[in-house]
Amino acid sequence: MGQTLVKTELPLELLKRNFTATLCKRIKELDFSGSLGDPIYHSEFLQIIRYFVKNNIGLINIETNGTGRPKKFWKELASMLRPDDCFYFSIDGLEDTNHIYRKGAKWDQIMEAVSIIKGHASLWWKFIVFKHNQHQIEEAKKRATELGFTNFQIVKSNLFGKLVLRDGESDPLMPDLKYVGERVKKSLQKQKIKGNKTIIKSITPSCKNGHRHFLSADGLYLPCCWLNVKRNDLHRLGLAIEDLNIYQNNLENILKNKNLHNIFKYMKRPDSLNDLCTHYCASIDETKENQVTFHSKTKYRLKD
Repeated sequence: MGQTLVKTELPLELLKRNFTATLCKRIKELDFSGSLGDPIYHSEFLQIIRYFVKNNIGLINIETNGTGRPKKFWKELASMLRPDDCFYFSIDGLEDTNHIYRKGAKWDQIMEAVSIIKGHASLWWKFIVFKHNQHQIEEAKKRATELGFTNFQIVKSNLFGKLVLRDGESDPLMPDLKYVGERVKKSLQKQKIKGNKTIIKSITPSCKNGHRHFLSADGLYLPCCWLNVKRNDLHRLGLAIEDLNIYQNNLENILKNKNLHNIFKYMKRPDSLNDLCTHYCASIDETKENQVTFHSKTKYRLKD
């Protein structure tokens, strides 16, 4: 699996030192979303939300599976939320299917949390479509309305297709093609062509406008969450992990780090496109007859 995951969290006092009252006022939107965890399990989560609300931070978005916290926790959290804040419950199916992907999820606990948060913030139901729940989409939409959700969001994942069983069977979790992400569709359409000629691929990184930032549970700052997977390659961009970590360096100083701009300069070099950035933020150059080259320099042609 690559690097070993370590259970950790950012202490409230560390966040206070880095997210000053002045900086909080500059932040338009703050997301609490665990790429490898869940924010509600942070031991000081309520205190953290209270601090940011007190300092008039912009819109707060919280995404959770909604399991494992008592009624008292939800009531205190609800009391701090503002009408424009957004609360996302990741519920992938109904009572008989949600736990298949959301291991350990407890339906009764989720429903209790939903009922408490309702009316205190904009309420979202995020539904990742799988083979085992795709037949429940319409019923889930109906239930969402009945439960008081403001929005129902269908998530078409780009993580399918990576699992191939020994007998050759494809990913058993993958739903019908209309419910998968565009990158998965393109991947499934590839027809390998022999040769290693490099076709230049353009890339428009979503993080380049400087409006989005990512802070990991162990304090590492990056322009986006995907680069966290490639943190061990940061030295190739002239960046040292310790220079980007709020344990060693203040966040406002990190944001002024000139070497961060090397990331964007690096992306402009067709011969050195970052594999991860290419995968998540590249767009096909239609003038190249739908040909696309990956960093492995294997050429593919997309089927019409």
